[in-house]
Amino acid sequence: ALNEDPRWQDTAYVLANYKTEVCKRPPRLCRQGYACPQFHNNKDRRRSPKKYKYRSTPCPNVKQGDEWGDPTNCESQDGCPYCHTRTEQQFHPEIYKSTKCNDIQQTGYCPRGPFCAFAHVETNGKPIGPPEPVLVLVPVPGAHSPLDLHRFPLIFDFDL
Repeated sequence: ALNEDPRWQDTAYVLANYKTEVCKRPPRLCRQGYACPQFHNNKDRRRSPKKYKYRSTPCPNVKQGDEWGDPTNCESQDGCPYCHTRTEQQFHPEIYKSTKCNDIQQTGYCPRGPFCAFAHVETNGKPIGPPEPVLVLVPVPGAHSPLDLHRFPLIFDFDL
């Protein structure tokens, strides 16, 4: 289950606090992974964007090619102006929720819920999801046979 604290349902709270504090559970007893809003190791950790100013660009000392290395490879540590983890990059204020969630687009459901760094709604607030408008055939009053139908494109709000 996702964290019970209702504040984690607020995207602004998630952006400010997700993975910025160490998980207080004993090692190996937290099985929540991305669903745990605290970090478990330095590759999972994220510097608070309120406290530290860093760009969404990966640190060249930490990320080579597609691979994120150990954040301790950077001598500047927390003072570095670049991001050190995938979490720091995905939850950076410039990047967070700027790309549509693949899970929501394909299936209408995201297992990460409020801890997903990707957009679940359009910028206008409408849900992102797979259901396309459905063409519905409706019988017309006075029709002589079931084949006498008018076509009305109706959009249904699917709750998947």
